[in-house]
Amino acid sequence: MESMYQSIAQAIKKSGSKGHPQDYLNFYCLGKRESPDQVPEYLDNPEDDTPAHKVRKSLRHPVYVHSKLMVVDDDYIVVGSANINQRSLGGNRDSEICIGGYQPSQTHDTTKGSPKGAVHTFRLALWSAHLGGYTHAWDSPNSKECLTQVRSVTDSNWTSYTAPEPQHSLVHLLPYPVSVSRTGEVSALSAPFHTFPDTTAPVLGSKSGYLPSKLTT
Repeated sequence: MESMYQSIAQAIKKSGSKGHPQDYLNFYCLGKRESPDQVPEYLDNPEDDTPAHKVRKSLRHPVYVHSKLMVVDDDYIVVGSANINQRSLGGNRDSEICIGGYQPSQTHDTTKGSPKGAVHTFRLALWSAHLGGYTHAWDSPNSKECLTQVRSVTDSNWTSYTAPEPQHSLVHLLPYPVSVSRTGEVSALSAPFHTFPDTTAPVLGSKSGYLPSKLTT
């Protein structure tokens, strides 16, 4: 993440622009917050000082995404099964599959940079599901209007997600909890959100004894 932001920061500096790396690249994660009245009455109360008790009190639920999906400029879609690990990439263990798709009549070239085919429709449906509904700003993800609206919605959701008292939210998308400087350095947020909410897991991760030094886990 930091490597990418630093590369963008260097390009901004070289161009003489006054932009910020996050004007061009952003990371998000998913989480769901519930309100107390959404807890089923038939559920037993968890024991004090247990992980279940912490979750019941905060009603925060991180959403774990296992899918491997990429949508490129509403033009091309890739869906695969492989993980970045030895089992998937070693070639002698798990079987994996990956498919890519596009519509010849709905590419950047054939639509003068504004494809509106099935890939576009799918991306809009996905964004609408995670951002609390549809707005025309989602139509053009490369626009300043879209970035401003996404930031507003996700920042508001982060405020709700980290609030002391649980409250229901239709939005699932959260800004990845890090701070990015103009020169591309990535740092943790102030405590207690230097770790993921309700956990002791550091957002910035730590060096692995098994993976290359450039990676964290």
